[in-house]
Amino acid sequence: MLTVGGVADFRYFLPRLLEIACGEGFSWPDLESVVGRLRFAGWRSWQDDERDAVRDFLAALWANALAGDPDQEDVDTILCAIGNAEDDLKPYLTEWASALTRPTAGPAAAAQLRSLLDGGYRSDRGKRRLTNAFWEDRDHQAEQVIAWLSSADLQVTLSAAFEAADSEETLQTLADIDDLV
Repeated sequence: MLTVGGVADFRYFLPRLLEIACGEGFSWPDLESVVGRLRFAGWRSWQDDERDAVRDFLAALWANALAGDPDQEDVDTILCAIGNAEDDLKPYLTEWASALTRPTAGPAAAAQLRSLLDGGYRSDRGKRRLTNAFWEDRDHQAEQVIAWLSSADLQVTLSAAFEAADSEETLQTLADIDDLV
């Protein structure tokens, strides 16, 4: 699969590969690369329990990112990794929008959104793009993210999050997001 070994080898080593890619202290392999290999391995045609395990892993990875500190959990990397495995990012973006308005999850989800807008998103002369190089060949998924970031639905969600915010720090984060969007 792109270097050495085949699908059976990848499936066998996948739990350990994901553990290494998600763990601290390793700068290689890139999470986007490891998770992106799922697509080449045809993971959607695997047995139900294996597909469910992959989806459970991706959901847990995403939930952890939304709840995490941007200095510890890089939402840009994690969203791009998921975008390399999944064809539809709408459920993940919907979860992000939902987290923004929940009192306990909102501050972290807002901080992650500001982090993505600060470092992983550019708008040059009206052209919007995601900057992570691993979005290459995943145009549809990147477009889903870009469309969500510029959607009226996100603006409504951000207004609701602003109303629900209960700290100055969260209010400032949401104001920063408004400026960046």
